[in-house]
Amino acid sequence: IWIVFADTSGISERIFHNIDTRNFILTYNDYVKDQQMDKNKVINDFNNFISQNQNKECNIAYFWGIESHKVNVKTKRNIDYCKDLCISLPLLITQKMIQRGDCSISFFTQNTQLIDNNNIELRFLFQSLLWGFAKTLSLENPSIIKGIIDVPFIPVDDEIKKIQKLIINTPLAKFLTIRNNEINTIKIKKYAFPSNDQYDIPPNSTYLITGGTGFIGFHIAKWLAGKGAKNIILTSRNT
Repeated sequence: IWIVFADTSGISERIFHNIDTRNFILTYNDYVKDQQMDKNKVINDFNNFISQNQNKECNIAYFWGIESHKVNVKTKRNIDYCKDLCISLPLLITQKMIQRGDCSISFFTQNTQLIDNNNIELRFLFQSLLWGFAKTLSLENPSIIKGIIDVPFIPVDDEIKKIQKLIINTPLAKFLTIRNNEINTIKIKKYAFPSNDQYDIPPNSTYLITGGTGFIGFHIAKWLAGKGAKNIILTSRNT
């Protein structure tokens, strides 16, 4: 079963309208009043729903981040609302999914990724928080996340069909952007450090690494130890 946190612009409805191979439920952002979200009610209702469907595989499609571009982020209240849409609520939902163990989540953003040097409007950038969150989640809990897809401002029908196929057929975490009816993905280029690099790592100093128990933090700690550092402190969200 699919639970779709649907956007009010209709993109999610267009995507799921013709996916008849799975059951799905469109959940609109009715929990918002005057751009203030009742996160507790969202999570309580979400918990109740998945508890009532324990015997069904649960898939989440999260489009609510798209709603943030409609907000004038010149006040603290509106900024907090965008943070709720793009990081607080996705985190709470994901934590519940990890506890259950047989769920997956796909994130959707709109016009946040730079392709062919096209301009990105500032009002879309809050959704970029979801990309950082999704990448971290793919490293720490790869079985939970199916990926994140950045859609154009107004997807054409052929682009919608491509997204539908990606949702159904993508088994592993993918980070994709749809533009001009093409699917783009991230390419990582290996960086070769200069052979004569010199780093001053005093061995008796203390080195604090936030997020040190994660994938990147662990490798930084290992690198520091290899350079002679004796005192390394690792912290994480849970310690």
